[in-house]
Order: sequence, then structure tokens, then C-alpha cells
Amino acid sequence: MKNYMKFINYSNLIIIFGIAIVLGIAVIIKMSGVLEGFGDLTAENIGPLTRETRITKATWMGIKDKVFNKEVDPDLQARLGNEWKNFITEREGLYYAEHGRFPYPEAIKECFIQGEEKQVREEKNKDFTKKERSKAMQELSYFEKSLPVRMFVLRAPMNMNPCVNKIPELKVIEKLLDSSSGVLTKDNRKLNCGLGAQSDELRAYKIQRDMNGREVKADPHTVGIEELPELVPEIHFLNKPCNPCDDMVNCKFGVNKKVSNVASMWWGINSASNSQIV
Repeated sequence: MKNYMKFINYSNLIIIFGIAIVLGIAVIIKMSGVLEGFGDLTAENIGPLTRETRITKATWMGIKDKVFNKEVDPDLQARLGNEWKNFITEREGLYYAEHGRFPYPEAIKECFIQGEEKQVREEKNKDFTKKERSKAMQELSYFEKSLPVRMFVLRAPMNMNPCVNKIPELKVIEKLLDSSSGVLTKDNRKLNCGLGAQSDELRAYKIQRDMNGREVKADPHTVGIEELPELVPEIHFLNKPCNPCDDMVNCKFGVNKKVSNVASMWWGINSASNSQIV
């Protein structure tokens, strides 16, 4: 009986010790900045650069000809030519010099493949076969060879990517960019980015219904960006009023009184007290 009790107590100690190890690992993962739901996205690989981490001119000069060899997004590559210091770390530059491509976190790559799969299934009405996946991987490889990851993710608002739903700030931008969707205001108007609006304005129109109940746009006009938090209380600016349509890099805002961890790391906000796990 004594031996049996010793065995039970010993087994319980092993279980408790195992639980402690698991909890310890969870704490370490949490403290390391790995995001729940995004696997390997950390401040180190999507956060802003510092003087100590940004790529040196010598490294950039050694890789830039290969980077610009494939133009998969001419507009972003043109921007990269002017702002390369702000988008590449020295480690990423050296990685490119060795492997011929920029390192992308697995979460970003899988997010891209998911977007391609959605497009094939819903827009082309086809199965996402091994051949289709291979084509998507090939397209992704072009981006890896020509755009650092911090610049690649600037494409996210432009694509109807399912991963955008995990980042509330990008979801707002996606709706603003989508003329068929828009962001609904508390007085039943919809807001959009677009032509005809200045950099400090958003397009707006009133929502009416026709005889068949379909939505009809009426009274097109513009509103100042400073009115955005009043019109859409879910949105608040972190600093001064800015236009989310222009550039998420510079326009910092939160949704529902919170800032997602992805946006916090992207903007280099150290305090996570007001952040949410996405």
C-alpha cells in the first residue's frame, strides 16, 4: 500500500511538473512577442527599423540590382528605391545576399496562399489543385525576390485577403478602399477613399433604398478626416487626425478603443496595455 501511495504521489509530481513546464513555455512564447493566430509574426520581422537594425548602404548596393531585376509591383519597387532604409534590416539584406530572396514569416506566406485560394475558388470557380497552389507559390517567390516583407504587407489592403479580417485596422482600410462596401457612419452614410477627395478628405454618400430594397448612393460629398472619429465612433486616432487611405505606415489609429498587436508592432508601439490579441 505504501509503495502504491508513493507511486501515486510520484505520478502527481510528474504531472504537476509537466504542467509547469507547459505554462513556462507559454509564458516565454508570450513574452517573446509571438502572436496568437499568426505563428511567427514578431516585432523583429514586421516592426519599424532603428539606426542599429536597418540595412547598411554597402549591403543595399550589393543586392539592389537583383532586387529590381523582377518588377512584380512597379509602384512599390519605385518607393523601395527611395525608402530602402526604412524597409529592410541588415540581417534581411545579408539573407538576401546569400539566398536571393527576402525572408518572409511563414504566417505571411500562408496568408498570401489563402488569398490566392479564395480568388481561385470564388472568382474563378475552380478547385485549388496542386497545380494552382504551385502557381501561387511561384507568384509568392517573385515577391520574395523583389519586395522586403515590410513593403509586401502594404499590399494587403488592396487585396481581398481573408487574413485581413484578423487585423481590425486593415479591415477598416479594406472597407474604405472597397467602393461597393465602405465604412458605415452613425448617421447612415458610407465613407470611401477615392478620386475626387483631397488627402485630408474622404468621399461620402447617403444611403437610400429603391423600390426593390437595393442600396442606392445619394448626395455624394466629402468629409474632413478630423470628422472620422465623430462619424465612426469605433475609430480613434492615436496621434493627430490622418487619412487611413493614404498610408497605414504613417496614419496610426485604433478600432473599438484598442490597437491590435500586429498594428502595435508595425508602428513600434512598445506598450501593449491597450492592445488586443488578434
